[in-house]
Amino acid sequence: MEKGGFEVGQLAEMKSFQKGYRSAWFRCKIKDIDLKEEKILPDYYDFDSASELAN
Repeated sequence: MEKGGFEVGQLAEMKSFQKGYRSAWFRCKIKDIDLKEEKILPDYYDFDSASELAN
């Protein structure tokens, strides 16, 4: 699936807007692209959002 030049499995960098991580960039792989919502679901390499948010 491709959207705006991106495709599933492609390596990318995503910018975070979460508190404490604003303007930080993280390496990721595109896990899924939701064409209806126009969103990209990343799989982060350097940031585990679930464990970081629990702390």
